[in-house]
Amino acid sequence: MCRKTRTIAIDHGNRQIKTINHVFPASYIESSNVTAMGNSTMKYNGKEYTIVDKLQPQLDNKTVSERYFILTLFAIGKELEHESATNRMALLPGMLIDVRLLIGLPIGHFKENGSAYVKYFKRSEPVTFEIDGKKHTITISDVKYYPQGIAAVYSQSSEVCDSKRVTIVDIGGQTVDYARMVDLVPNPEMSGHFDQGVNILFDRINLYARSKVTKNIPIDIIEGVLLKDPQTLDESSTKRIKIISEATRQHANALIESLSHIGVDFENDHVVFMGGGSALLKDYVTELGIVERPLWLCDVKANVKGYKVLYNTQARRKLVESQKLNLAGGAG
Repeated sequence: MCRKTRTIAIDHGNRQIKTINHVFPASYIESSNVTAMGNSTMKYNGKEYTIVDKLQPQLDNKTVSERYFILTLFAIGKELEHESATNRMALLPGMLIDVRLLIGLPIGHFKENGSAYVKYFKRSEPVTFEIDGKKHTITISDVKYYPQGIAAVYSQSSEVCDSKRVTIVDIGGQTVDYARMVDLVPNPEMSGHFDQGVNILFDRINLYARSKVTKNIPIDIIEGVLLKDPQTLDESSTKRIKIISEATRQHANALIESLSHIGVDFENDHVVFMGGGSALLKDYVTELGIVERPLWLCDVKANVKGYKVLYNTQARRKLVESQKLNLAGGAG
């Protein structure tokens, strides 16, 4: 059997799955009747799964069910197909792909849960699945894990990396994860998370909407308004836009208050806002004028890009060390 190795980085969010080339909802249903809507469908282990955009309960430990392994197979399949479509790799019938998986964990769970995540994702025996009609057989021989948020900082400009004190604020679907670094060294005592992610924002907006018009506002409309999508703004009433803006302003205030209570220094820290919620809240946090040195990493793929940077940096170091040992052996 022809065999190739591929390194694939995945950011397993509670709301979205991110790879270098794809972003899709972190939810699926066991169904075969919604493929016409353009959602990815996968056949695996005798069942059929279809990606749907549906809010899921927060999982602090993603190894407690099969959900994130199934989502990982979707992500791997999408990345392999992207490589094939862009002529980076020919996918031959019967080819076995050995995946080196790069993932991330919140810094608060990093040491405690890392080995459990490695065990959860690692597969020495071949796994076969079919995604959107295309069959893949893979093994996952190696799993590397990196600290979320911190990984993204390492992939960014020297503006951040040269700062003495950096506080990362990663605004996700359900939680806001935070971590402080001094001289790029994380402080475990100044890291954690609290429930104030974008799902909470959506709930706040619709609670306010129901008090005004007794009707929820669809999430895609909320996101379109906050991201200033021209078509959404044109099609939305002034009243609806005002409701979204006022509730988001309240949420931004609550976010800054929570960060202040846990000790974030808005005057001296270089505060890096990132994650899927950062783009939605940027204007509202900025208008408060409280954060003196903000940096907004609104790219939802910032973490996953960081995993690749850290892996490549480690690989280069190992290569250099190996070459030094070989030279030393030859000299002996």
